[in-house]
Amino acid sequence: MSDYKTILGFRTQSLASDPSPLLEGQVWYNTATDVGKVTLPVTTAAAWAIGNNLNSSRVQLAGAGTQTAALAFGGSNTSSSPTTGNVLNATEKYDGTNWTSVNNMNTQRRASGGAGTQTSALAFGGGITPAATRTNATEKYDGTNWTTVNTMNTTRNFLPGAGTQTATLAFGGLVPGPAVSAATEKYDGTTWTSNPTGLNTARNYLAGAGTQTSALAFGGGTGAPTIIATAATELFNGTTWTSNPTGLNTPRTGLAGAGTQTAGLAFGGFPSISATELFNGTTWTSNPTGLNTGRGNSLGGAGTKTSALAFGGGTGPLNTTPSSLTEKWTDTFTALTARTITTA
Repeated sequence: MSDYKTILGFRTQSLASDPSPLLEGQVWYNTATDVGKVTLPVTTAAAWAIGNNLNSSRVQLAGAGTQTAALAFGGSNTSSSPTTGNVLNATEKYDGTNWTSVNNMNTQRRASGGAGTQTSALAFGGGITPAATRTNATEKYDGTNWTTVNTMNTTRNFLPGAGTQTATLAFGGLVPGPAVSAATEKYDGTTWTSNPTGLNTARNYLAGAGTQTSALAFGGGTGAPTIIATAATELFNGTTWTSNPTGLNTPRTGLAGAGTQTAGLAFGGFPSISATELFNGTTWTSNPTGLNTGRGNSLGGAGTKTSALAFGGGTGPLNTTPSSLTEKWTDTFTALTARTITTA
């Protein structure tokens, strides 16, 4: 019977510890643990993992940044008839492990849009008090302080954003009336400019991803005050929105998003939805597992299709309980792993 040396021309290495870095197909004998080992590729399924909570439980908050450097701002600590005391200007930053409270926004607001990074973010629009009052106020964050800048052209809340602090896209939302909006605006770091054409499907409570010239809009609700959940998905090329032939597999409102126009992620939504979907630029695919805790009411989102963050939002049957929950998303990945060799 042939042995390892006869087959491959060299003997199995004897090592006091596992080698680093690992090489695929590598075989060795670990003298410390008295076992033979081999390096094999192991695939881990995409899933959400529970992280440390926000300091402030809230619904209808906005977010920016990445999974390891995120920013959460605004929102409300109640779902019913917000007043001065429970519409928030609270801001928190996330380092991949913990949330830390930092300087507040100048304007208390809920259901605003957000864009940018943890150290260069933009907050725009939203609802202030009393409950039905909306704002077009815009603020920029430099990593320490919020500064009030030029206002949006269209006053609205329940809108998403895409892009950076100096190249932002705002679209959809709820305008006074109330009525759903298709309005699209671009911010250049100084001034908001209304885009000649808006969304094909006017809606609020929707989510967005991407950049100012390559954005993605998905989900949300049509109609006001009665809201009808939609699966509609649209792509923006810097000038015009195009309706995607296929929409989300699960129509929903109050969801969050992350990623880009060709690599998007949708998660959460009303009522207490945990469903997570991935977009490849053409089609949405439902992931077998969703959020550990289903929630909607405009939860916060940040990051990419492969490494995202979900935070806050509303839990319970009607998403009326403000949450501080945080979850981290990791897409399917394959890594080399040292496995013990066993014999029958």
